[in-house]
Amino acid sequence: MVGSGRFRAGETRQKFTVDLGLRAGMRSDFGVFDATFLQDVTGTSNGQEVIGTYSYTFHDQRYKWIFSPRVGVSWMSRKMTNYVWGVTQDQHNKMVADNVENSDKPVLPVYEPEAAVMNYFAGATLVHRFDDHWSAFALGQVTRLDRKITDNPGIDKDYDLTLGMGVSYSF
Repeated sequence: MVGSGRFRAGETRQKFTVDLGLRAGMRSDFGVFDATFLQDVTGTSNGQEVIGTYSYTFHDQRYKWIFSPRVGVSWMSRKMTNYVWGVTQDQHNKMVADNVENSDKPVLPVYEPEAAVMNYFAGATLVHRFDDHWSAFALGQVTRLDRKITDNPGIDKDYDLTLGMGVSYSF
């Protein structure tokens, strides 16, 4: 069982949704293959997402350095795509109202992708273990967005970039 939270871009935290689902994987000498199915359980979008990933881990003999590149594909149902990448009439109306107070704010037209989408991604995670408890990590991922997403006038790139870094403590 897996779960994740999702915010709609540009919205307040009131638009927080929770996705729950299942993940299955297979580990071999050639790497790790896994598949994840997620369903919005809050009823906000009632959408689904299916993600398939392949990764391979490289490490030194003592596992002090760990490097894991990955590639994958993500399918989003029409409902999930509209929730994450669309612009609703309510959002458009709020932008128009906000624009009265501040004319520098953009006003996006209503946009609803009317089909499911397929996004492709590649990324990597790098972990450095300082000792048995402390580690530092960095991760990055670039996602090639489906044309049904990039047709949205509010999307000005063909890709989505995710970067992160942090420190962790293991008990």
